Amino acid sequence: MNDPEAKLLPYRSYLNEQKASLAASIRQLEKEGRQDEANLAKIRLNIVGVFETLLSADQAYCKGDQEAFFKRYEGRFTSIPASWQAHLEKARTHGDASAQLIEEVKLQTANELHDVFLHGSENA
Repeated sequence: MNDPEAKLLPYRSYLNEQKASLAASIRQLEKEGRQDEANLAKIRLNIVGVFETLLSADQAYCKGDQEAFFKRYEGRFTSIPASWQAHLEKARTHGDASAQLIEEVKLQTANELHDVFLHGSENA
């Protein structure tokens, strides 16, 4: 795959699949009255949306410079979750299990997206 945009197609497809799957899960969980689980799925959906938005923004910012784009977007997987990691540590320190779970879900979702971005969806 020499075309850099072609490398992104599977990642974009994965993002779209995740959004659709999570939206369906949220509807089902809410229908079943499982609001806590639905809320965690909403958090995951939000994180997918954040990285999808950043993907488009970084591509626009880099104006076709694929090397700059990949470096910039790759860096997002470190810079964005840094505050989540800090919140996780604070939640652990204070014994806040609810906040801890939320930050863990955010970090797990970002890690999964990063893995798919680097290696493709067959590893997710």
